[in-house]
Amino acid sequence: MSILTPLTLAAATTAATTAATTGVEIDFADVTASSGIAFVHHDAPPVPGLFDGQNTRFGVGAAVSDYDRDGDQDVYIPDSWGYPNRLYRNDGNGTFTDVTDESGAGDLGYGHMALFVDLDNDGFDDLVVINDYNIFGEGLPPSQIYRNDGDGTFTNVTEGSGFQPIDSTFGGATAGDYDHDGDLDLFVVGWYDWNTYLYRNEGNFQFSDVTDATGVRPPDFSAQWSPVFADIDSDGWVDLFCAVDFAADYLFRNNGDGTFTNVTEAWGADHVGHDMGVAVADLDHDLDLDLYTTNITGGDNCAVEHGCNWLYVNDGDGHFTDGTAEFGLGDTAWGWGVWIFDADLDGARDVLAVNGWTQPEWHTPATFFHNDGKNRFTERAAECGIGHVGNTRGLTPLDFDDDGDIDFLMFDVLAAATVYENRTRRGDHHWLVVAAEGRVSNRNGVGARVYVTAGGRTQMQEIIAGGSFYAAPPLETHFGLGPTDVVDALVVTFPSGRRVRRCAVGVDERLTIVEPDAPACPGDVDASGTVDDADLLTVLATWGPCSACCEADENLDSTVGFHDLITVLDRWGECR
Repeated sequence: MSILTPLTLAAATTAATTAATTGVEIDFADVTASSGIAFVHHDAPPVPGLFDGQNTRFGVGAAVSDYDRDGDQDVYIPDSWGYPNRLYRNDGNGTFTDVTDESGAGDLGYGHMALFVDLDNDGFDDLVVINDYNIFGEGLPPSQIYRNDGDGTFTNVTEGSGFQPIDSTFGGATAGDYDHDGDLDLFVVGWYDWNTYLYRNEGNFQFSDVTDATGVRPPDFSAQWSPVFADIDSDGWVDLFCAVDFAADYLFRNNGDGTFTNVTEAWGADHVGHDMGVAVADLDHDLDLDLYTTNITGGDNCAVEHGCNWLYVNDGDGHFTDGTAEFGLGDTAWGWGVWIFDADLDGARDVLAVNGWTQPEWHTPATFFHNDGKNRFTERAAECGIGHVGNTRGLTPLDFDDDGDIDFLMFDVLAAATVYENRTRRGDHHWLVVAAEGRVSNRNGVGARVYVTAGGRTQMQEIIAGGSFYAAPPLETHFGLGPTDVVDALVVTFPSGRRVRRCAVGVDERLTIVEPDAPACPGDVDASGTVDDADLLTVLATWGPCSACCEADENLDSTVGFHDLITVLDRWGECR
């Protein structure tokens, strides 16, 4: 359930309806030729035991991270068996250099996806590569973990790590600290053999398979594609959702004790179709997470044979409502990768999806749904410069030119990657990018929630590792702010419960918020280490509506009220 009240929600909704400011024009440009990313997805010899020997048809995505910590976003792209994966270092001027050979990260497996995550909390993102593996033992390299050595190189630390997922066609992977022990755990799913793996991070690159012990094994027939760790019920613990092919999607609720409960049916998270990709965002601006899945059959068959794309609207009280038709997001054709983002920085989130299949008649255009600010979406891909048509799978967002808007990488099967630069003429629209650095929580801040109040509205995003289809976007949050020139309040809540609140924050900035050393102490308004008379008097003295940065507003609802009073009384005494 959202921590913010209807008063704040109304402000968010009202502000989100503001029309685009004059002078704003969405425009994307294909800059592949000048980008330095010359990746081409290769075919590979058929392998007995894999999917008809045609695993290449599922394509690839990309992982994005500032792996060398030089201040810009680098790109790692898997490739087919026998062809080295590619690592492209961002040169800081909008171009990339291929540094695969010198980095030691040119894995030769049958790759589709990779994750950049800091598994040992040393401040450098490590690399997890997910490879299809022949269950008949034909010599394919299995999935791998590469430690980031902090000097631009990687070392393979897979052997003896306990990380050994096996499936002849892998779906995706995600990372999250499901047990709140301060490091990132890994969840990997299979499509063809229906395998599922949850690996608990034991530290020092050691992992334990806790799939059965935690209760996250889905029903027997689950051809799984795109999993995400995300806090769906807003209780501070990341849950598990997965888009599933041929059967129902699934949702496992984190019980907070190291186990999960299957709440798929109870939540209404059981759309049955051919779901491929997933995007996670607060699309309806009510400060909880909604889910949008792509489906591989659209057009005339959309609502008949296999179903449409599906929008799970989170009602904040333990259930999803189907918002697909209401929002007009049902059909993108044969959908795969998908992302929810703010293209024109107006504070209303838009949707981009890529499409296609092997036969030429199914080489279909990308789909861009522009949000008018009232959650009414209009398809505008071609007029906004997104003219991509192909047999596309992966869609990975990034900001490779560091200008504050979202660019994209698109990946076609057996074809060259495409780089789209966002060249939107933004007028007086502004932005804010926020990352979180954990000290007690995981270093990447995965699972942290970021709340931004500006221009009379509050937006929320969560730092999530994974999503889309075979994608691992940068571990940060991106906010479009519209014409406001100041952020009234920025609040970051870490998985540990510790919170940072900043007031009067500048716009058009990249911020990294560091987790505080002191434990969270609800009710300690003056941060004295004790909940006492001074805190009670502050609550009473500031009772009623208050500013976005009111210290006594414990639950961030822009009002000092009974919730804040009860918190003080309930937590009276030394912080604990």
